[in-house]
Amino acid sequence: MSVEQLTDVLINEILHGADGTSIKCGVIGEIGCSWPLTESERKVLHATAHAQSQLGCPVIIHPGKNPSAPFQIIRILQEVGMDISKTVMSHLDR
Repeated sequence: MSVEQLTDVLINEILHGADGTSIKCGVIGEIGCSWPLTESERKVLHATAHAQSQLGCPVIIHPGKNPSAPFQIIRILQEVGMDISKTVMSHLDR
């Protein structure tokens, strides 16, 4: 899928319901990432940022295990225009 198609899926799941149901998601995530990020994960992060910037909803991220992973992810999301104040970065206590 393209970034645009992934963005449409995320927006649809927030506005209309997930997986063909009427159950609407309240957040985007948890977006799982590895280290180093794969190209697919970068596409998902870009789609997440596009969807979040359009909807204003919160996002939950699961970063890779490298200590630099959360910073790299935040940088990518900011570059695409996401509101970082609506982001939860999980699993930082490891």
